[in-house]
Amino acid sequence: MPKIILIQGSLRERSHTAFIIQAAAAHLKRLKISCEIIDLRSTPQPFCDGREMHLYPEPIRALHERLRKAKAFIFGMPVYCQSVSGPLKNFIDIHSRAFDEKLAGIISVAGSEKSYLASSDLQHILSYESSCEVVHPIVFASRTDFMGDHLDSKKPKQKLKEMVEELSKRV
Repeated sequence: MPKIILIQGSLRERSHTAFIIQAAAAHLKRLKISCEIIDLRSTPQPFCDGREMHLYPEPIRALHERLRKAKAFIFGMPVYCQSVSGPLKNFIDIHSRAFDEKLAGIISVAGSEKSYLASSDLQHILSYESSCEVVHPIVFASRTDFMGDHLDSKKPKQKLKEMVEELSKRV
């Protein structure tokens, strides 16, 4: 089982969130930390309707069990309307018990640098709903921080490195 599961929360085809999640996974692998990416573009989830986990289809239950066995998570959060994307929020609503009392890192990716506070919504959700401890720094990048499909700016690259290293020390 992977120690850290990275959750890519954007449905966009050429998603900057997906690119930076890939960079985080590569850094974890360089540190010899086992990891797995769950990409919501290829992991369909039903709408959360409040039912108990045992009432969900088997693939959802199996995914929930994989999440439950992980030591920590990195959430790749695209910013939509100054908050968490609907698909990522739905995923968390379904699987919140799997995150209970675990460590989490947050990567927030937005269209502009004016959305840097949106990650606090995810931090509140994780800490209040699942008692997750969010490690710092929280990584923020905007569209101007990318050159094509690569994170290009120094500050978010450094914060990504620091967050991944902090998380890896604690798992």
